[in-house]
Amino acid sequence: MAGTSTLTGSGWLAQGQPRSDEASYGVPFFTGQPPQGVGQPGDLTIDKVARKIYENVAGTWSAGTSY
Repeated sequence: MAGTSTLTGSGWLAQGQPRSDEASYGVPFFTGQPPQGVGQPGDLTIDKVARKIYENVAGTWSAGTSY
């Protein structure tokens, strides 16, 4: 977030603005581990059926963490 902030008697008051230099993003959903070649290192995806979160580490999807 970008914007301004003001110090008031009760603390800081932020007037945030969406950043225009960042691409919009979301978390994609897959059933099972995502195929290799999809995503970039650091990406996350969710499997709502198996209730796992997968992370792309160095171009390879993790085995998944249950939630």
